[in-house]
Amino acid sequence: MNFTVRPIAPLEYAAARAVWDVCFPEDAAGYSDYYFRFRTKPAYVLAAFLADGRMVGALHAVPYPLRFGDTVKPCTMIAGVATLPEYRHRGIAAALIRTAHARLAAEGVCAAVLKPDVDFYAQFGYRPFAWHESFRVSAGELAVSEGTLHVPTDGEMLACYDAFAAGYNGMMARTEWDMALMRQETAVLGGETLAAEGAYALCLPGEDGAELTELAGKDVFPLVSALAARYGTVCFRLPQGMRPQGLPKGETMMFSMLCPLNEAVLLAQSGAKSLEELLSGAKKANCTLEFC
Repeated sequence: MNFTVRPIAPLEYAAARAVWDVCFPEDAAGYSDYYFRFRTKPAYVLAAFLADGRMVGALHAVPYPLRFGDTVKPCTMIAGVATLPEYRHRGIAAALIRTAHARLAAEGVCAAVLKPDVDFYAQFGYRPFAWHESFRVSAGELAVSEGTLHVPTDGEMLACYDAFAAGYNGMMARTEWDMALMRQETAVLGGETLAAEGAYALCLPGEDGAELTELAGKDVFPLVSALAARYGTVCFRLPQGMRPQGLPKGETMMFSMLCPLNEAVLLAQSGAKSLEELLSGAKKANCTLEFC
């Protein structure tokens, strides 16, 4: 099958949205409205086109400045890699990824990150990067150490985030606008943002409690305890090795993968002398929080 891969034109943005909604139908009810308005833009989208001009696949390469050592590196989050169902298994996704990597490297991007799928993405140079420990706890399982819940400001969230991020390689260099977007995304999905004792969480309530899609702060236990009391049960993730005293042991999971596009730039001033050392977290632990 013949197809071409290229950046989309602004007038093709609606077609990219249509591909997303077909491939990720759970987002079509509202989340993709938010995503295409605030989290991506035409300049970030590559697409695959048939000879007749029909768009049959797309990929979003979203700028994602990451902290390594004391520096912020130009990186990219790869998201929304999608092929229309009737055109899958014909090399379209592979072509999108390889084209994106070539373009990003030429633009000076030093690494790409994405959510893990080792069986597929390893062939393109992606390596396991950040590991999390996932938890599911109920109020009755925790010692009473509840914080006082409140709705945080964007500035308060950023202060919590920056204090947390300082301990890791791979954390996005965020601004108050980024925090506002995270709050808005959570609200679009029917959730709420709550904080206590120097930590915040993005909370999505459900029938069996709540999922904390992001949890950050130097001491998260008072907040987790308060949220467990509020929702009954909470599910959340923390960087591997961060488990506070009082939480039961969780389940280890790979959270993100990284593909170096310019290894020299990636390693410079990172504190690591090799890619293997960087990926191992031997010099400084690795963590990412966003799960695009």
